[in-house]
Amino acid sequence: MTERRKGYHGKGYTRSYETKGGARWSYQLRVPVDPTNPGMGTRPIERGGFLSEKEADKALEKAKRDAARGLRIGSKVPTLREYSQRWLDSLDLAAATVAGYRRQLDRHVLPRIGDHTLDAVTTTTLNTLYKTLQTEAPTSVKGRWSNPKPLGANSVRKIATTMGALLDAAVADKHLLDNPAKSDGVRRPSKQAVVEQSSEMTVWTAEQMTRFLTWNRDTRRDPDYPLWQLYAASGARRSEVLALRWADIDLKSGKLHIRRTLDTARPGETKKPKNGKPRSAVSCLRDVEALP
Repeated sequence: MTERRKGYHGKGYTRSYETKGGARWSYQLRVPVDPTNPGMGTRPIERGGFLSEKEADKALEKAKRDAARGLRIGSKVPTLREYSQRWLDSLDLAAATVAGYRRQLDRHVLPRIGDHTLDAVTTTTLNTLYKTLQTEAPTSVKGRWSNPKPLGANSVRKIATTMGALLDAAVADKHLLDNPAKSDGVRRPSKQAVVEQSSEMTVWTAEQMTRFLTWNRDTRRDPDYPLWQLYAASGARRSEVLALRWADIDLKSGKLHIRRTLDTARPGETKKPKNGKPRSAVSCLRDVEALP
């Protein structure tokens, strides 16, 4: 016979029930249908399998505290893998930016901790991940990444930023109370470590550029030689030059107008320049004519 012990209205209750393995206890509590939209009302949830009334009471009290803090109660907590896909699909950002986030997660994060539920991703979990990324090569990459190496500080720092944004969304969706990626105890690579590992940028001199263009034209006979001339004279990015149209070129004034850039994440499509504003490369066409 089932025995029930009720609490006050709205505070839930615990009850005992019989199973083949003996008596077990469960609790029931009314929680918001959607913590982000209180107007949707409440719904009952029940959790059972507790071996004693004390265990059920303890679980009920925790559920009430979590509900009071605005967390989702009674719903299955998604894994990092499940939630990350929904988060990526929800982003209203440039396709290339989202594709970059997806590569970071798919190559480096999800193979290691993707099966963790969101509430199991702790500061310690992330610290272990960031350390492992810098000491062990990924094992789930193919193609040109078939001989991968451990990541540098800059790459790991970018992944840590992505994880911070992803778990911010999990907090906003009421799956988590706090963001472990932004805890005081999280140890991501410092800016100083990034600077120490970065190699010094080297830029060709005018003489070196002239020698390269001469070789490209006369020895290699590259049909794309005019493209290399344009790069050298304008300083435009590759994706900007590849998105040029005839209307962007003013032969009379010698100006090149950068109005769009090729979208590398969506072949054949273009988007606004990196800073969102068009610009002109003054006299670059005259500079092209001056080159060898």
